[in-house]
Formats: sequence, structure tokens, C-alpha cells
Amino acid sequence: MFIQRLKNAGLINNTGYNISDVEVASRFESGRVNELKITLGSNDSDDKVVSVFGNNIRSVIRTGDDRGILRSAMFEINKNSDGEITINGKGYGHGVGLCQWGTIYLSHEGWNFKNILDHYFPGTSIEQITL
Repeated sequence: MFIQRLKNAGLINNTGYNISDVEVASRFESGRVNELKITLGSNDSDDKVVSVFGNNIRSVIRTGDDRGILRSAMFEINKNSDGEITINGKGYGHGVGLCQWGTIYLSHEGWNFKNILDHYFPGTSIEQITL
């Protein structure tokens, strides 16, 4: 399934590969994965390394049932000796500090956008900019 997802994303042109290694090559300061490096082997000696970057990782790798993108790029990834890949998620969203569900709740409680933004980003101000 993992190989098929790489093909669907246009990162490889066929599914005749096996995963030799998968590793987090770098992370953003927030701890979210910046680069995921996947080493692929094949019987045709067409070995290659594929990298997936940033938020694109969430849509390429996807959830276990393949019905949606990963909830966050905050995860650990491991490949065991049987070739099984395990992803352990550690967060939700983009990591900017705004909870979409919390925002919806507060708006239903009558909070306006200025109060909601002040709640999530205290000390900031809303200003009009001119170009």
C-alpha cells in the first residue's frame, strides 16, 4: 500500500519496488517532519531514494485506511524487520496554535472573531494594511 501511495503521488512510475528504509531526514523547529526520505530497492537494480517534503507528506502517506490525509506531520515512522511500516502520530493540524474545533465551539457560544483570535493569539493585534 505504501508503494502504491508513492506511485499515486507521481514519485515513482511503477510498484515494482520494496522499501529498504524510511527515515525522517529533517524536522521543522516545531518537531513536524520537514523531509521524509524513503529508500527503495527493486529486482532490476533500479534502486532509488524518494523524498517527500513538508505538508505534502500528509497527503502522500495518508491514513491507514487511505480515506484521508494524516492529521499532522508530527509523527515518528519506523520499518520493522518484516517490512511493516508503523507511523505513530503526535498531533493534529498544522501546528500554528489555532484549534479549528475550538474556534467553532467558541463561535457557537457567541464569541466574535476578534475575541477568538485574542484567545488563541494573546498580545497580537488586528490591523488593516494598505498596499
